Formats: sequence, C-alpha cells, structure tokens
Amino acid sequence: MHILKSLVTTSFIAAMVATPALADHHKDKKGEHKADHYFMMMDEDGNGEVTQAEYTTAMEKKFGEVDADANGILTKEEVKAHMKAMHEKKHDKMMDEEATE
Repeated sequence: MHILKSLVTTSFIAAMVATPALADHHKDKKGEHKADHYFMMMDEDGNGEVTQAEYTTAMEKKFGEVDADANGILTKEEVKAHMKAMHEKKHDKMMDEEATE
C-alpha cells in the first residue's frame, strides 16, 4: 500500500511539475526553456542525464514545497493553495516582463 501511495503521489507531483512546461510549448521557445529549466533542476550532478534517484529527490522536494504543514500528507487545500501561489507568481512575472518591454 505504501508503494502504491508513493507512486500515485509521485505521478501527481510529476504532473504538477510538467504542466507549466507543457502549457507554454506553443509560445516560441518558452516551452523548451521551461523543459530545460526543469531538467536542470533534476539533474543534480549536471551530467546531462536524470537518474531515477535524481528524479525521486526532485519529486520529494516538490512534495515538501506543497506540504505546507510538513506532515507528510497532501490535502486538496494544500495543493490548491500551492497551485494558486504558482499561478500568481507566473502572473506577476508576466506583468514584470510586460512592464520592462
């Protein structure tokens, strides 16, 4: 049961991590840039490859970012709050970029 829960959680977090990169794929090179960014975040040793251990470490880190009360369990409220914060951060960044153009 613990393994299944871990796999489901990892899959969920992987989808959360990948979604922003996939959403921007149609905007010039932004999708490629985001994919590179996520890859570099996971590639801890910088060898141009992501091992399962590196991937797992990245997913555990992301889990920790979403798990606001650090109890090892994600609630819908924590996920919603994290997604809202990420959306607001992206919006703020876009506004800053437009202001500098």
